[in-house]
Amino acid sequence: MTRLGSKARDGWTPEDEAAFAAGIVVHDREFGALRDQFLPHKSLAQIVSYYYNIWKIRCELSVCVLRVH
Repeated sequence: MTRLGSKARDGWTPEDEAAFAAGIVVHDREFGALRDQFLPHKSLAQIVSYYYNIWKIRCELSVCVLRVH
């Protein structure tokens, strides 16, 4: 990954990223519920930052396989 989003991705393991993807499918952008069920060790700020700085950019670049409407 380039420097784009690298700070937002710091501290996110592949397992965290998979849990985030699963949480988005279940809860869409209900970030509090996503955190409670899938990533209780992450702060709400970390989850929101990851969504806007990593997830959305990946989706916009067609790297993201899952699309939630």
